[in-house]
Amino acid sequence: MRANYPPSINTATLRALFDNLDTEPASETREPTPPRYAGKSTAADAREEKALALDRAIRRVKRADWRGSLFKEREVRNAVRSVLAGDDELVDAMFEIVKSQPDY
Repeated sequence: MRANYPPSINTATLRALFDNLDTEPASETREPTPPRYAGKSTAADAREEKALALDRAIRRVKRADWRGSLFKEREVRNAVRSVLAGDDELVDAMFEIVKSQPDY
């Protein structure tokens, strides 16, 4: 479990998205996320922005009872794909994570 999340990553769903956008190999000796500095972007900042963009895109298109409906699931998958363009493997993995989140 990651101890330090950006302030905007404040729900379990956002933390799941944020954690699974991490492409670095897990390590027990991982350095803590460095503090932010104005004008300096870090990998954590990029993951934060992508997690928030995913959340917005999913909430914009998801419909009631979307799980199990091929058409509704396709809309959600396309929303994920619109944010993660170019990485089909990551789109598939993130879509499965999204499906398991009760917030959606």
